[in-house]
Amino acid sequence: SSKEGGGWVMAVDLGWRSRLFKALHGVIMRQIQYRGFGAVEGENTIRTPSGRKFLVYQDAGTLFVAEGETLSQKIPGSVADSGAGLPSALSPEKNILSLSFSNKEMAFEKVIKGLEEEIGFLLLPSAGSLTDGTLMVRYAGDNSLAAEIVLGVREGGDMEGVEGDVGYLLDLLDRFLSTHDLKTGRTIRREESKIMAQMIVHLNGGKQ
Repeated sequence: SSKEGGGWVMAVDLGWRSRLFKALHGVIMRQIQYRGFGAVEGENTIRTPSGRKFLVYQDAGTLFVAEGETLSQKIPGSVADSGAGLPSALSPEKNILSLSFSNKEMAFEKVIKGLEEEIGFLLLPSAGSLTDGTLMVRYAGDNSLAAEIVLGVREGGDMEGVEGDVGYLLDLLDRFLSTHDLKTGRTIRREESKIMAQMIVHLNGGKQ
């Protein structure tokens, strides 16, 4: 904290999350401005509606956040990227993230349609054919993450449409990650009334 009460600075070691945050940095900053949480005045600077100024800056594996006119400047120096990889002690069987949804009352379809209206293009046209879904992200070994998606398709639903939409979403994600030098590999398959997809993200590069 500054002695004059003009703000504060915080440094956070992101560990293996550093590369993911760096890839999402621009998206997060644009969402902050789009949602009205603040106006982006520079690549790393945010001005809130109340007039407060924040700096959100990443140097290698460390995230710096500063508040205050005096302190909200790009922090000099360099930090060794000790967090470029995943911790070796992390178990491959442990899920880092697990999300699920039910579309039995068409609630998920309504959410998707709302997002499509907001962004101005179709995101998942086959949402009405889904009964439920699960997304899991886990450590895949060799400094990689695995994202697994399982989507249930209702009887009489558009199985091919769901499969095509999943492929389209994975294409978008792959193109986004490739701009940050993150290599991926993926598979999509059908199993009875389910579409199952997996994407491997290599945090330190690697072959697709």
